[in-house]
Amino acid sequence: GFYGETCSQRCPVNCQICNMTTGECIGGCTTGFEGARCEKFTRGAFFMVFFIAVFLSNFILNEHKRIHI
Repeated sequence: GFYGETCSQRCPVNCQICNMTTGECIGGCTTGFEGARCEKFTRGAFFMVFFIAVFLSNFILNEHKRIHI
């Protein structure tokens, strides 16, 4: 959605519903985000991203080793 005097500003991307005047999230944030405008990673989301990055790195390294053996 949009907010502002002329509804020309887009609501924050991680926001479910935003205040029509201020743009602050009033309908909750997408999973993994928090803050007035859903601009902050939650601790759980940070660890999830970290875990996925480590998993993918290990997978790629193992595949590289398997292919070149």
